[in-house]
Amino acid sequence: MSLPTTTPSIHTHAPRVWAGCLHCYNSGRLVGAWYDAADIADAPHVFDVERIHRDGGYLSTPECEELWCFDIDNMPTSGEMDLLEATRWGEVYIELDAEHLWPALCAWVTTGMYTEDSHGTPCVSDFMEAYSGHWDTWEDFAYDLIDQTIDMSGWDELAQRYFDYAGFVRDLKHDFSVEGSERFSGEFGVYIFRNY
Repeated sequence: MSLPTTTPSIHTHAPRVWAGCLHCYNSGRLVGAWYDAADIADAPHVFDVERIHRDGGYLSTPECEELWCFDIDNMPTSGEMDLLEATRWGEVYIELDAEHLWPALCAWVTTGMYTEDSHGTPCVSDFMEAYSGHWDTWEDFAYDLIDQTIDMSGWDELAQRYFDYAGFVRDLKHDFSVEGSERFSGEFGVYIFRNY
């Protein structure tokens, strides 16, 4: 089922929710609209029953008390959520303060190797420390890391010739998580994260 929207869709990576009235939904009416999670986090007090109904084109009734997010976009979770959870995702987005990194943060969460803050949402400072960039392939990242961190200039020729690049690249993967980027950003390649 496609939910109505009150504004034209502009493609960004910002997390969004379709917030609506639970009573109206249970009564067979879709009353609500799409909102950026960051807007909800910035001013949660203005996202009340009256606002949701006004934006959805209906008047509220005394039975309209509870709001719910029936759909989400650009989040690493799935399913529905309440406005408090949407607010927390908006806070993470605001703290990150870099829209171009949001898809990478979403990918980090799906690896299962992420850390959480006290609210159960991803810890932005840990993400920034773990994020090792966007690469065409895992191998591109690994060979670049070898070039940047292993100085073979002092090795004799035989040692350089027999260095096991493939083995090093294979074993290095135990220290990192790799997630395809296309699902999150539409770009070909992989996001790389250092594991803790």
